[in-house]
Amino acid sequence: MTNTNQNDHPRRGLKMGERLLSQGVMTREQVDQVLSVQRESTRPFGDIAERMYGIEPDLIEAVWMDQYREQASELDSAPPEPNPRALASVTARQAWQFRILPLSIENGTLIAATTARHLAQASRFATAVLGRPVMLRVADSEVLANLLTRFYPLAGLDVRHLRCGVRLPVDEQENEETPESGMATRGLEPRTRAFSMRCSTN
Repeated sequence: MTNTNQNDHPRRGLKMGERLLSQGVMTREQVDQVLSVQRESTRPFGDIAERMYGIEPDLIEAVWMDQYREQASELDSAPPEPNPRALASVTARQAWQFRILPLSIENGTLIAATTARHLAQASRFATAVLGRPVMLRVADSEVLANLLTRFYPLAGLDVRHLRCGVRLPVDEQENEETPESGMATRGLEPRTRAFSMRCSTN
């Protein structure tokens, strides 16, 4: 089942429902039924719609990503200093692999930066591995790479690796645990030899 929108709630679910309705994917009655179920649970709209009406996970994620991009604020080129507790929640390899820079933890929610292209990947990592709701801010790839280089230095990694993919040793990638949660990243990404991505300018 899709697991992209861990922080979904009825108001945000209404927006997703309206998008799916406008695309002809769901009917008004189906949207209302999902919202009714959502009010009695903590499950995201997309997960309920998928279970109740067989909506494709990829479609749910695409709608959610469009919605997230519209809502996410941009990160300044000179952002405030990240909180040490937030930084300690991920390892350097995880930060580079999932293109995520923790900035702070506010009321249990992780505030972090990533690029527009990697919103879904960073969100899945934060919710599945760190076990926290996450609020992401969008950064230019060069800005994010400079910050990762500063706070999570790894020899040889720079903006080119952020855009094209980070090759990590298979054993370390698959078995590494986060300092805070103790949860491994196994299963979140393919094995290293399949990890590299096409370069982008985002």
